[in-house]
Amino acid sequence: MSSKRRIEEGLDDNNSAWATEAPLPSFSPTPLEGDCEADVAIIGGGYTGVSLALALSERFPERRVVLLEARRVGNGASGRNGGIVLNLMPHPEQSPQQSALHYAATTGAIERIEQRAKAFAPGSFKRATVMRVSTTDENMRENAEHAAELNAVGVPVRLLDARELSALVHVAGAKGALADPNGGSLNGVAYLRGVAAELLRRGVVLHEMTPVLRVEQGTPRHRVHCEHGVVSATTLVLATNGYTRALGFFRRNLIPLSSRVVSTRPLSESERAAIGWSDELGGFSDDHPRVTYASLTAGGRMVFGGGARLAYRYAFAGGTRDDGPDTAAGYDAIEARLAHCFPALRGIEIEARWSAPLGLTFSRACSIGRMRGAREVLHGVGFSGNGVTMSNLAGEILCDIYAGDEARWQGHQWVHRRMEWVPPEPMRWIGYQLFTRVLGYTPRIKPRDT
Repeated sequence: MSSKRRIEEGLDDNNSAWATEAPLPSFSPTPLEGDCEADVAIIGGGYTGVSLALALSERFPERRVVLLEARRVGNGASGRNGGIVLNLMPHPEQSPQQSALHYAATTGAIERIEQRAKAFAPGSFKRATVMRVSTTDENMRENAEHAAELNAVGVPVRLLDARELSALVHVAGAKGALADPNGGSLNGVAYLRGVAAELLRRGVVLHEMTPVLRVEQGTPRHRVHCEHGVVSATTLVLATNGYTRALGFFRRNLIPLSSRVVSTRPLSESERAAIGWSDELGGFSDDHPRVTYASLTAGGRMVFGGGARLAYRYAFAGGTRDDGPDTAAGYDAIEARLAHCFPALRGIEIEARWSAPLGLTFSRACSIGRMRGAREVLHGVGFSGNGVTMSNLAGEILCDIYAGDEARWQGHQWVHRRMEWVPPEPMRWIGYQLFTRVLGYTPRIKPRDT
């Protein structure tokens, strides 16, 4: 199979609710035609690539930055997720002090998202409370302990009982929630289109509709081969997350996973009242093994995902296009979970169904840094769960790494983190199928410190 065909088969267009509601781009796509040179070539027009390009344009306005995107900006997972902007809720193995350090970093990132949204994409971001809903007494006890630990180091999360939760939303079977007042919701397509327009004004070169076919690493320059031209760059950045393996990188470390999502038609006032969705709420997830999550768009559509084994799909050899035999059953399972959580919405029209290509690591911890054994190749990959915030923050971190000024990120375990090894095919596919069918969730291990 040719590299062009292989890459193209992994791509599809974004038909999410976020794309439906986003203003049309203010600029036309400009595919790469001919060869060019760059100081920095960034592959991927999602949160990581766009935020890095913006940071570079601010810090190094004299340098030539070329951003390559296979479709339009926001076409991948950055424009297809649940839209919930979360602070980094660390793994239980982390100390309270590490939790406070990470929370400060992610709240700062959310503040900058808010500022950029106001400046470049008004209406795309909403500051709001986000929360993790508990459906069992055991999880409520765990959340109570976690809240006490976080509060002790200054992290302002709050444990809500069932009555307090019902003031924000009515979720069937919920016993309470762990709420964070410093989150929000974000239409990634609208946001990225707005920021990309600003990049063009600043002189960043953006080539959309330009799939990268292969990368040739070299000294002193790397060569990025596209269908109609080659970009030669001193520094190469992989901001491709779930698509990274298709370019030959991190094949032993990343698990491309399709996360299926649905959205309803816009809710009526009476339907919104029936589920008690407050204007103060940005979205929520729960304690289900295959985490359920939901948010409301600015246009009143409910975006809903997870909550079932078939809400996620791993394709043999890591395909990123969700066209498997269980696709219809996967969306049916998500819609059944929606009806379970919100009985008042049972039977509501589902307006769109789509999947987001995630890039999972075995521990779910992302990796941002320099590629080991490579010269001037940077990466920001492994985003899932709270990826909206972390992939935006990754652009800032990568800019500091490029500048040789990364001291402020010491102590953050995702910087230069060595990702865990994942078994090769066919063991990977067989293991995923057995694990998810027996235990009901995607396998994971404890993250390494480096």
